[in-house]
Amino acid sequence: MTIEPSMWMTLAFALVLLLAWMTWEFLIRPRQSLFKGKDLCVRISTREQLLTLESNEDVNVHSLKLGCGQFFYRRETYTETKQKWHPGTSDSVTLYDSGGGFSTGRLTKGVEGWWQTLTQEKPTGLTSVFVEEIDPVLHFHQQWATNHSLQQSKTDRNVACLRIRNRTAKAFKRWVHAHRHQLIPNEKWVRKSWDASCKRLLKECRQDILVKQLKNPLELFDYTPAPNIRYLVIGQNGQGFFKTLAGREMHAITLDQVRGENNKLTVTFPNGWKEDFSLTPEHISQLHRIRRNGEKHLTSLSSLPVKAR
Repeated sequence: MTIEPSMWMTLAFALVLLLAWMTWEFLIRPRQSLFKGKDLCVRISTREQLLTLESNEDVNVHSLKLGCGQFFYRRETYTETKQKWHPGTSDSVTLYDSGGGFSTGRLTKGVEGWWQTLTQEKPTGLTSVFVEEIDPVLHFHQQWATNHSLQQSKTDRNVACLRIRNRTAKAFKRWVHAHRHQLIPNEKWVRKSWDASCKRLLKECRQDILVKQLKNPLELFDYTPAPNIRYLVIGQNGQGFFKTLAGREMHAITLDQVRGENNKLTVTFPNGWKEDFSLTPEHISQLHRIRRNGEKHLTSLSSLPVKAR
């Protein structure tokens, strides 16, 4: 079988069209600052540092700050219900020849017919796109903080819920991925800043003149989302200092104010206010060593377990 030259030309032309479409759809279109589909139009405005969204289903124009976006996608489906009839069987009689011109029979009862309800999830051909704007610093700080005693602040804002065709949603998802460095928060950059701030706060506590005089002290500390640090230190001689979240100064504490129970250390202040710190097995071992130094005030730590539970 020979293929006509015209057939080869048709195949080559179709291949060129396919390559051109793939180049546009997967390379050129995702990298443009404007995304335009039949039911969605999205623009990146570097001058105003905004992302604007227009949908055929919403008269409002939505916007969010660049570098603060979150995008979630959900394929829409509907439940189709069908009734399937299962026919029953009628009664039947089976005859057996018993000889002598006689027959015996056995009656088998039939089964009544019945309806079965069948449900099936089917796609609608649409995708819901949920767009949110978050405060990147506060959002990640609340995730990384080890002290959650303060009331948590809301870190996100619902910008829009777009219902678009699956084909448009796929193209939009590629577009968002191509512009992710402009649209989505840079968690690594925020983490780097967080780590530097926490390191600086801990260093300031350790360099305090009251803390520096302690030998091999036990340190307990945690961070709030700001970040800010809460710091407790107890030296081998039983001398202790505490820094609250609100202040920058170290406050001396007596070990009569400190009580250990299970895996928790509680500091009670003269005004009745209490601060709790979680203990690791290493912390508990340090506290036992401090107690064995013979300080009479350390009897309040005698309830600590020998090992962390």
